[in-house]
Amino acid sequence: CTNCVDCVFCSDCQGCQNCIGCANLRNATNHLFNKPASPEQINAVRTSLRSHRSLTDLERKVESFYRTVPHRSTHQDNTENCTGDYVSNCRNCSSCYDLEDCEDCAHCYHANNLKDSRDVFGALMGGELQYENSAAGGGMNVQFAYLSWHNAECQYLNYSGQCRRCFGCI
Repeated sequence: CTNCVDCVFCSDCQGCQNCIGCANLRNATNHLFNKPASPEQINAVRTSLRSHRSLTDLERKVESFYRTVPHRSTHQDNTENCTGDYVSNCRNCSSCYDLEDCEDCAHCYHANNLKDSRDVFGALMGGELQYENSAAGGGMNVQFAYLSWHNAECQYLNYSGQCRRCFGCI
């Protein structure tokens, strides 16, 4: 859910207020299982959640309800020619997950501001021309790096930072 206030057990809701057990709603107020409800009904359900038994009963109802509503296959916002999930503001990214502001990437996970890169994990500081890197960001033309940041034209790095034209450094 995004931009929701006082929502409990909701899934894929946006801009909602005082909703309980809802899914796929947009800008809704006072809803219970996707149906309009009075503020008194919402408060009664909230008050009942103070006991463990009521909470587990509501969890079971929510699970049953979720099985009856459609689910988004992917979460993509402002993308062009991308495959994967949780991708936003990206172009030409294939099999990528949890990416933001990336372009021309493939098989990347958990990265921001990455360009022309393949098989990268955890590049939160961006970079370009990266290949087979893990937790190595902010670099340019870096391959096979682990926990290395802001390097340029380097291969096989481990725990290295701000290196230039290095090979096999630890």
